[in-house]
Amino acid sequence: MFMNKKELFIKYGIEFLVIFFGITISFYWEKQNAKAYKEELKNASLSKIKQNILYEKDDFELNMTIHKDAVKAIYSLYEFDDYNVKKFSDSLNDYLFKSLEYSTILIDNTEEYTALKNSGLIELIENQEIVTMLQNKYSNHKFIKEVESVILRDMTPEIRDYMSRNTKYNLNGKKYFGIMESRKYSSKNKIPQHILEKLMNKAQFHKQYIRYVNMQLKMDSEIIAKIDNEITKP
Repeated sequence: MFMNKKELFIKYGIEFLVIFFGITISFYWEKQNAKAYKEELKNASLSKIKQNILYEKDDFELNMTIHKDAVKAIYSLYEFDDYNVKKFSDSLNDYLFKSLEYSTILIDNTEEYTALKNSGLIELIENQEIVTMLQNKYSNHKFIKEVESVILRDMTPEIRDYMSRNTKYNLNGKKYFGIMESRKYSSKNKIPQHILEKLMNKAQFHKQYIRYVNMQLKMDSEIIAKIDNEITKP
């Protein structure tokens, strides 16, 4: 039995609609799957960044302790006046070592953040405060590194030169961090005022470091909270 034109039109029209909607639905699900996959990659990247921040927190807290000890030693050395009193020689040597050797070098892990930016996944972050705060965080790291560099590059050489001429390594003395030999002051004279002033200048940069790292730790806590909200949202 042959179908008339109207029946053929209805038949092929239905077939066309079935094929059309089938392709449309297929494309839709492919798009949704691709979006879900990218969302998964973004969340995995943010989770790694969060983990890096937690590792940095431990390093920052240790580094702050080191810088605080350096400041305390410098201020104690600045006021020290018992050079000829033997019972205070250990204290003097401790101040000397910490004021000279206590410094840090920040080694941060920016690989995951760079990958997040370069892949374009950063654009999928709904809370733009996270993007802004991460940008500020790694800019702040550059400044913190510069403060460390000033301490090591600009403040330390003249002091180290004086110490190398007026101290000796005490091989039988206290080991700092389990490996570093302590120093023993060998001069009969008081540390010159210009060296003490140089040390006090150095202390100000240690204090700057402490201030900026404290600020960074507070920012990091906020970033972690916002990342948690981002990756656990429905």
